[in-house]
Amino acid sequence: MDEARIVEQYKVMEEKPIGKTSEKYIRKIIKYCQSHNIPITLFISPMDELKLVCTGNYDNYINQVKEIAEEYNIEFYDFNLAKEEYLPIHRGEYFQNADHLNGKGADVFTSFFNEVMSRDRKQNEKMFFGSYAEKLQKSIPYVYGIYWCNKKDVDEKIYFVASNREKGMEYKIVLESEGKKLIVQEFSENKRFVIPAEEHGACTIIARMEEKKDKVQSLKINY
Repeated sequence: MDEARIVEQYKVMEEKPIGKTSEKYIRKIIKYCQSHNIPITLFISPMDELKLVCTGNYDNYINQVKEIAEEYNIEFYDFNLAKEEYLPIHRGEYFQNADHLNGKGADVFTSFFNEVMSRDRKQNEKMFFGSYAEKLQKSIPYVYGIYWCNKKDVDEKIYFVASNREKGMEYKIVLESEGKKLIVQEFSENKRFVIPAEEHGACTIIARMEEKKDKVQSLKINY
C-alpha cells in the first residue's frame, strides 16, 4: 500500500500564472546578472509526477518562463520535462514529499544537472520534451495516485485519478472502509469520484488501456 500517492490539488494554472511581483523580481535578477556579466540560466527542479499531474495546465507556467528567458536570450530548462532515459527520477522513491527530492533523488538529479550545464542548448534539446502535454502522451501509460479538493460548504471531498492519459485508459475504483468494500465504478474512463470528508479507508485503483484489457496496473492508497 502506497500512502504517499495522495495529495491535495495544488491549483489550475491560468494563462499567465506567475504573479506580477514574482515576475518583476525575476526580471530584476536577470538584468542585474547581465549588467554585471554574470552568466545566468533559469531552471525548474524536478517534482513528483503526482504533483505535476494534479496541477492543471502546467504548460502555461512553462510557457511564461520560456517567454521571459527568450526575451533576455538566456537558457531555460524545466527538469520535469527531462526524458526518462536521461533522468529516471519521476517516481515517489526519489522524493521526500510531492515537492522535494530526498537524498537519493538529489544525487541522481545533481549528476544530470551538471551534465546539462556543461553542454550548450543544442546538445541538450534531445534530452527534453517540448511540453508537459507531449511528455505525458509519450510516456508509458501510468497511474501516479489520486488527488482531492474540497467542495465549498459541503462535507465531501472530490477525488480524481492522476494518470498520464486523458483518453484511452479505464479505471476500476474500489473503496474499503470499516471492514466494508464498495465498488465505486467498474472500468470506465471517468476519473472523478466523491467520498464523505470524514470517511477514511483505502482506495484501490485498477487501470488498463482500452486496447489492452488483459494488462492492468493496481495501486492501493490510504485516504
